[in-house]
Amino acid sequence: KKNNLSPSLSEEYSSWKKNHREQADTLAIANHNDVLMGKSDGGQSSQLSSERYSPLPTFHPGDKIDIVSGAHAGKQASFVKYTEQRVGVTIEGDTDDKIRYLMPHSLKPLTHKHYQQMSKEKNIIGTSPMTYVGIGDGVKEVAPSNNVTIDPVTKAFHNYFQDQSRKQKIKVQNCTNIRIQETLFGAIFQENAVFVEADTDSAGIFPRRLSMRRGTIFLAAVKVHQRENTATCAYLYAQSNDEVHNCILRLGSFNKLVPYSKTAARLELLLSTAAKCNLNERPYHVHILNAQDFCTIEENGNVGCGFIPRNMIERFLGKYAVGQRTFALQVRIQIPSMGTFKGVLMEKPGIDKIELPPSMKKVGASSSLAAREDNSAWLMINKSGIFPYLNRIRQQEDQFYEEMEIPEQARWMLTQKGVSHSYLSEKNRHHSNLIGVADPTNGGLPPGSVFLTGFHHIKSACGNEVIISRFPMTEASDGVKLPVVREKPISMSEKGWDFLCQKPFGVVIFGNPASGQRALPEHIAQGDLDGDGYFVCWDPIIVKDALIGDRPVFSTKKAPSSRAFASSSSTNWWDETQQYLMDQGGRNQRNQLVGVLCNLWKSRLKTNLQQEALSYGRAYKEAIDVKKHGGKVDLPTELWKDVPSNLHRYLR
Repeated sequence: KKNNLSPSLSEEYSSWKKNHREQADTLAIANHNDVLMGKSDGGQSSQLSSERYSPLPTFHPGDKIDIVSGAHAGKQASFVKYTEQRVGVTIEGDTDDKIRYLMPHSLKPLTHKHYQQMSKEKNIIGTSPMTYVGIGDGVKEVAPSNNVTIDPVTKAFHNYFQDQSRKQKIKVQNCTNIRIQETLFGAIFQENAVFVEADTDSAGIFPRRLSMRRGTIFLAAVKVHQRENTATCAYLYAQSNDEVHNCILRLGSFNKLVPYSKTAARLELLLSTAAKCNLNERPYHVHILNAQDFCTIEENGNVGCGFIPRNMIERFLGKYAVGQRTFALQVRIQIPSMGTFKGVLMEKPGIDKIELPPSMKKVGASSSLAAREDNSAWLMINKSGIFPYLNRIRQQEDQFYEEMEIPEQARWMLTQKGVSHSYLSEKNRHHSNLIGVADPTNGGLPPGSVFLTGFHHIKSACGNEVIISRFPMTEASDGVKLPVVREKPISMSEKGWDFLCQKPFGVVIFGNPASGQRALPEHIAQGDLDGDGYFVCWDPIIVKDALIGDRPVFSTKKAPSSRAFASSSSTNWWDETQQYLMDQGGRNQRNQLVGVLCNLWKSRLKTNLQQEALSYGRAYKEAIDVKKHGGKVDLPTELWKDVPSNLHRYLR
């Protein structure tokens, strides 16, 4: 930006703009390749010299610069950032790869084609550090190409995928070298980590290892982004694969997880995206703590929800607006001496440490002596993991005035419970999607009841009952009618009641189970409290008419609170895990199975084939779990005919 230039550079910029704006506008219509070859759009030589059209500021051999790809004015572009003087030169591009300003000939701009699959939320998508080597004799000119970028990491991966495409006759995958500050993996391994984002819409296989200029990188974790059809692959610089194996084991007992698909799913937790941080000291909510800041508690209906003191929330979010209204966080926690944890932390008065129940632990503590003596801990707040959401608070402040459509799956579930489909098709203001948490009042809420924050003083014609369910919901029993606590229970203290009543709308709190009973969320579409969204409806007509199927259906999988880790480890567990991470084709098929079963469930409901709809719906929900943790989906053999034959390997 001109206002950020030093006086001398500002004067130089003004002079350059005056002298060369007309020529730059003329070049805007020229093709990228022709411009760098010194030819105009008509093919006639324009005799362009680097001195005349070099962008400002002037680069000198040895200068450190960054090539950054992103979006500018609605177009894909490359930005040259001269890091020492903080001066930017923009290379604008359109769908024809035309540029507005020339770069030095020894630098090659990244084109928009490498980043078409990137998230629209990221204005600056990827950065490639470079050293400017100058122009003239002795400097090797690099011919511009739409397939190979200047970044050595991206170039190495591109060459790999090109080779795979020749061998396997698959589409070449677009690949981008990215910097991820917002993950636990990046915070733990820092400069030794390499992150690559690649397309997942082909059957390509990610490389297990690649030789780079700096050294060799080995595959360590993969996270698939369903909406963008991309995957983030995390690699580590190491001397050998055994060194990467040891790095992973220093974090936790990943070798004791079975099957290998579960190990891959747990490694994926390290690549969860953190929420952006508005505090000056860090750009993302990845916080370095001590193991002494945590303690373990017994399981009592927590199913994935722990507790956090108020001072910790303010430490992470500040003491102002965001910190004041927040009372629950979805987190990923890595403590080598304790394990890997995932879930939600609900504010609880009267504690001074973060309390972690067994159901939050996904990986056991590291068995290495050095790790057990390690006092380090990392806590990451998930993107969209700061509760309650601001729009939920505004929904309460507006007295639920705005009418909204009931979600499609909720409509189908309620129709099966006996509610009129035509009534459900109309917009309705008596429902919301809330985050579920455990009771922070030491059992003050009666078993089998719920408390909706910010709801106790709102008049409702439905009385003291609501319909509550969890996504995905496919059958009548997935929705349950539950009593809502609107007055202080006898078993709750005044302080506990005042604490709950002060919280704004946006969270549903579940009462602890009675002795010997399952946790209440497990009765609601086999839910838990590690970040699940719950559909809550208090419309009097819907609550009154929803009479069918309140009896829950439980799957054969174990409850989260009783998950156990394998007692022994396989000697080749890391090789098998990497093989699973590399297999994008198998991952795509499991994703395809989820979509196929969901569509079959909907089609059978629409044609009133209730029994088939029930079978497909349960298979659809099970396929979601199989996609994450491996295994096979139960489906009656007579229904296999409607599932593509290449997916039968995942059925039983």
